[in-house]
Amino acid sequence: MEIEIFYDSVIPQTIVIIDGKILNDKDIYGFLYPVKNHLLQTWLQPQGSWKGISFALDELLRGDHADLVFCGRKVDYIDFSNALSNNSNVSLKYHEWNCEQVHRDIFCEIDALISKAAKDEKYTLDGVREKTGEELFPEFFSEQKIILSQKTPDWMTVIKNEKDFQQADKEQGVCCFVEVSYLDSYEKLQRLEYLSRSMRRSVDMIVCCVPEESKREDFERYAGQFSGYEYHFVGANTEKTKKELLAKYGNSFKLRFEREKYQLIIYRFVELMNQKTQLKQSIKRFEIENSIKNVREMERDRTKLRWIARKKNYVDKMQDLINNGIRREIEKMRGKL
Repeated sequence: MEIEIFYDSVIPQTIVIIDGKILNDKDIYGFLYPVKNHLLQTWLQPQGSWKGISFALDELLRGDHADLVFCGRKVDYIDFSNALSNNSNVSLKYHEWNCEQVHRDIFCEIDALISKAAKDEKYTLDGVREKTGEELFPEFFSEQKIILSQKTPDWMTVIKNEKDFQQADKEQGVCCFVEVSYLDSYEKLQRLEYLSRSMRRSVDMIVCCVPEESKREDFERYAGQFSGYEYHFVGANTEKTKKELLAKYGNSFKLRFEREKYQLIIYRFVELMNQKTQLKQSIKRFEIENSIKNVREMERDRTKLRWIARKKNYVDKMQDLINNGIRREIEKMRGKL
């Protein structure tokens, strides 16, 4: 059996191809279906009813052998290969796929389309310049700028007390730095497992900050007795760990939020395109009333209608990029394998 696994850490999503066929992502019985939209590190090992990637592959193969190609970031492949280090039924290969850069490129293409929709000028046959999108729909394009300027949420949170813990327990995909002001007992260390339940974050996204060396070593020894307590234990200097986690999880987290912003913008554009029927009805009403005072409003709506007709192609391209851009990049990648 030949298996290709493409892991996108931004969305996140895992796309599986078996013997050249992409698995139906709506098949609830499909391989990796229960975990396909979770961070990879959350489902490599057993958790709850999920028995881990090695068991899932054994269930799929039923004693057969598989050549498995993992496509994604190197940091994810290292974790993936470690989880399968004792599985003799699988031969692993790795191909680098910079999914983060793919998303950045898609966002740049959408930005260009938004700019064209806002500023493109159009002239009639007699040389009269029609209004741009920004002139016709000033509030709409102002909203787009506000959405794009929204601050990205922090990819990490600091837990100093019970209130911080409760808040972190509600968040998903955020790294947690637990300070000694909260982590004052073995009981509190045990409670940290709640932060990784339901695959909301991987255990290596939890950092225990204990400046006192003897106390830190004591916590590490205690944690080493249990499966699922593979947290980071650091002293007063957390910069190295922050840098590592930013590269592994933080950058993808930020891009995930950016993607959500572009999804919202495209949704708003679709709503704008759907004003077509409303504008036609408005023009028809103005024509029936045949009032001089309505001539200006009628011409304004006709101009908006012409603009919508011209820009629909831009919106279609935006939707295609956000919905299908990753799949197309995967097809390109497969052509290189």
